[in-house]
Amino acid sequence: MKNTSLLITLLLASNFLFAQNSSLSIINFENNSFQLAEKNSYKLDSLIKEIKANNNIKGVDIIGYTDNKGNYLSNHNLSKNRAESVLKYLVKAGIDNKLLLAKYLGSKAPVSKNDNEVGMAKNRRVEIIIHYKKEISENLSKTNHHNTFQCINYKNLDKQQFKFKQNNEIKIVGKEGTKIIFSAASFVDSMGNLITEELEFTLYEVYKISDMLLSNLQTMSNDNLLETSGMFSINAFSRGKKAYLKSGMNYQFEIPTKNSDKNVKVFYGDTSKRNINWIQDTLNIKPQPQLDDLTVNLFGRDSTMYDYSDRIDYRIYNQFKGANLGWINCDRFVNVKNKTNLKVNIKDSTIKLFLVFTKINSVMYASYFDRTVFSNLPVGYQVTLLGILETNEGYVFGKKNFTIEKNMEVDLTIDNYSKEEFDSFISKLNQ
Repeated sequence: MKNTSLLITLLLASNFLFAQNSSLSIINFENNSFQLAEKNSYKLDSLIKEIKANNNIKGVDIIGYTDNKGNYLSNHNLSKNRAESVLKYLVKAGIDNKLLLAKYLGSKAPVSKNDNEVGMAKNRRVEIIIHYKKEISENLSKTNHHNTFQCINYKNLDKQQFKFKQNNEIKIVGKEGTKIIFSAASFVDSMGNLITEELEFTLYEVYKISDMLLSNLQTMSNDNLLETSGMFSINAFSRGKKAYLKSGMNYQFEIPTKNSDKNVKVFYGDTSKRNINWIQDTLNIKPQPQLDDLTVNLFGRDSTMYDYSDRIDYRIYNQFKGANLGWINCDRFVNVKNKTNLKVNIKDSTIKLFLVFTKINSVMYASYFDRTVFSNLPVGYQVTLLGILETNEGYVFGKKNFTIEKNMEVDLTIDNYSKEEFDSFISKLNQ
């Protein structure tokens, strides 16, 4: 088909707020086209000037999309061509290639319905997302936008809900065995007023490698590898609005584990970036191990709560105190003395790469800036390298087992799998 000229709708980064520390620009294309029209290049040039003038930029994502016409392969290739045409234009104009990351997602994540030409025209686009080292000024316009990236993927997690009034101690037990106790009168609203209405709690539990992979949860604290004993997320709401722990108030929680480890610490999840980063708790309280038959008495059936203790095997629990809600991770640092980097050769850069460690409960994602590089890896550890991309038909997937060596480079091939085939393999990682 004859290439037609590009139509550009550019929302300049200086006027558009994308999340807390990113800005979004959108370029729309005509049907089946990836050509950049010369008459519209001045609009891209305005964006280039901003990138060059701003020292606070740490990376730029360029993501190509299509409407839903055509099959997966043709849409994938068209979105790739669109993203690469913009990337090449920026590089030619002097933007450092190390700042840029091209991705192509085909017809995934439409911003409008594909049932008419107007909607399809909006979906034929490239999104340019600028990531800043610091938060953008609060004076920027808070326009609604389509958030392409989500730090945590909740789709595959079991959302558990509990309702309590806080005139008494609140006791919660999750399906996987997480146990949480809040003292009476622990929660206030955004103005600091004690909440007297019913509170609703949401709980997510993550104890399996498969759940970590599918929900985008890694075990890294900055550049340090962690081994997790378990993760969970707990939040409280009142009448649909977020509730907060009263200043100076802590709560108690327990996680089930096969072994008690005094080196386990509490970490809180920073979800402001593309991948979660775990920050060590300043309370620094050591775990207090206790047996399940003792803790079940604490969470007995006379308590006003959902009780799943009949589904939990007898095991050791580690007991902690926390001061923040949100994502909680109980980990120990993996002592890594001999570190190296790993380069993965893969044809499709949209495939997300993971490393799953064989003998420790740890998951690592590839570098923020180069999605084909893993940094600060422990030499001598056995791992499984995974490449995963979910499609409408199932998964594009690849895997490779090896032992990490110094300055290693590996090839990864991918193939199409049904959801059933993919689920069957990934469940084996939990064994």
